[in-house]
Amino acid sequence: MKTRMTVIVLTALLVGVVVAGCATTVRQTQTPEEAIQAGLEDWQTAMKDHDIDGIMALFSEQFEHFDWRDKAGARRFIQEAMDIGYLDDVVINLDNAAIKVDGGMASVYPVEISGAFGTLSMELFLTLENDNWLLTGLDAPGM
Repeated sequence: MKTRMTVIVLTALLVGVVVAGCATTVRQTQTPEEAIQAGLEDWQTAMKDHDIDGIMALFSEQFEHFDWRDKAGARRFIQEAMDIGYLDDVVINLDNAAIKVDGGMASVYPVEISGAFGTLSMELFLTLENDNWLLTGLDAPGM
């Protein structure tokens, strides 16, 4: 049970990273990679501040996850994780993250998340929707 909750919390962190980082409007002078990177940095701030609205603003309405199902489910999960303290003192490392863009789709890997639960590397999937890179999925290999 504790292992499952740890995996769920880590997944929520990744989703937050993707969501917060990807809802950045593409500016004429930004490359897709720059827009995604800016979004990831915004997401880090929202996670640090425990700003659930800031985190969720970056999720696509098309977001899908095997456990949370949709954006509303992700919001419930992330809020519960915050409420019980699982997101306190979490460190998100983007130093090794590679952003790969293929048309209107992108992936970011690895997004490294660590805390009292250990460390997890996640891959985020984004889609360009109305000039915004939004989180539409995520994967955590080895879960």
